[in-house]
Amino acid sequence: FLSMNIIAKSFLAAALCAAPLFAAAESVTVSQPGSLAQAVTDKNASSLSVEGSVNAADLYWVAAEMPQLSALDLSKAVIAPYSGKMLRGRTQYAAGTIPASAFLGSKLTSVVLPEADGTLLGESCFAGTDIESIAFPAGIKAVGFAAFAGCPKLKEVTVPAAEIGAYAFAACPALAKADLAAASVVADGSFADCTALSEVLNTQNLTAIGAKAFAGCSALASFTFGKDLTSVGNAAFERTALTAADLTAASGLRRIGDWAFAHDAALTSVALPADAALKLGKGSFFDSNAITAISLPDGITALPDYVLKGVSAADGHAVLPAAVDSIGDYALKDNRAVAALTLPAALSHIGTGAMEGMTGLASIDATAPQAVPSLGSDVWKGVDQSKVNLNVYDYDEAAYRAAPQWQNFMFDIQTGVNDVVNPDDASAVQGRFIGTDLQVRSAGAEMASVSVFTVSGVLLVSVEPQADEITIDTAGFTGRVFLVSVVLADGSKCSIKLARN
Repeated sequence: FLSMNIIAKSFLAAALCAAPLFAAAESVTVSQPGSLAQAVTDKNASSLSVEGSVNAADLYWVAAEMPQLSALDLSKAVIAPYSGKMLRGRTQYAAGTIPASAFLGSKLTSVVLPEADGTLLGESCFAGTDIESIAFPAGIKAVGFAAFAGCPKLKEVTVPAAEIGAYAFAACPALAKADLAAASVVADGSFADCTALSEVLNTQNLTAIGAKAFAGCSALASFTFGKDLTSVGNAAFERTALTAADLTAASGLRRIGDWAFAHDAALTSVALPADAALKLGKGSFFDSNAITAISLPDGITALPDYVLKGVSAADGHAVLPAAVDSIGDYALKDNRAVAALTLPAALSHIGTGAMEGMTGLASIDATAPQAVPSLGSDVWKGVDQSKVNLNVYDYDEAAYRAAPQWQNFMFDIQTGVNDVVNPDDASAVQGRFIGTDLQVRSAGAEMASVSVFTVSGVLLVSVEPQADEITIDTAGFTGRVFLVSVVLADGSKCSIKLARN
């Protein structure tokens, strides 16, 4: 009999343990904040609907004392302020706020948020729950840091027109669809490591995309960049499945951050707005090896460290943007398809390993720079410089031959003084420097105008001599090489490239 009693008690205990699986739903009305515990009759209920005024103490109680709760409806609840004994390290909580970490890691599969205007969702308040979908009422004011991060069953989200904290929806492995129609900014890390995210809708009105916003979204193959976009943050699209990045519509784009499109193995083309005053960050396209076409705006003044490192198939950047004055460390490393480089007039420095491994390089045109660019260490490591033509003017030959690393190329010397470009009559005009005085003479018709430019096209001076000879003082001009454009009275034209001694 003793054995039978033990067995019977065991079955009774098992039945009692199983009881919460069949618990009824609770629906309560609370008139006094802090009294929710007294209103709930069954702490093992699987669903709870709350109407009335509650506070942080009530919400923390629900999370701690109702372990079987899977559905929570707060649509008719108003969250009052809390002031009292310490809760989770604080003695005060603001009104209208679901407190930080309130339901972190709970068994919730659904939640209906308060409809009251100005509601704030505290940091990590629903992180790590089993919530499958979330609807944001119009009154939501802010969604806190990591509020829904790490929710393994969340499948889609429509981001509200509210302040969205960093990493709000990060690391949700089932999240496949996000609608950003109401958003203007994607906060840092918003969807980082959402590995199933393949649809990001209504992105045309975005003005900024934060750091790591979509980093690690390995299913994201396409993204529309709208006309209002001004910045793409650090590592924003690192390790995605993007096949193309067309930013040409974003004429106001000012910054692409460090590593923004790094390690994007499927990325084959990049198009940037042609006239943008754009700053590229370190490693913007680092090791995105599949790129075969990339356009860099003329306004770019520097290629930062690692910016195109490993873009081994690219040849669209063979001619560097005209305004570039520096090339950073390893900026073009392993760009093996590039056969020819034309160095910009403003270029003054090339960093360590900047062109390491560019084994397809056959020629470098160095006729435009005002002086021999300084170099970091091992700029052309792995390149057989003895087989690469270095085009320089005769007046710069000695300087290049005396410069370490530059002296290792195969020199191709060009005549630089009185170098006539696009003449109607090459014999009609001659120019020379005597010290800093520029003398220009016409052997035929009088000169209607004489204009002096830098080699990058910046106008320095323009005069109308109405004579066959003129002297221009260039002492105030920086640089050594100049373009002189002459228009004769008979309408013929020519341009002369001249160098000061």
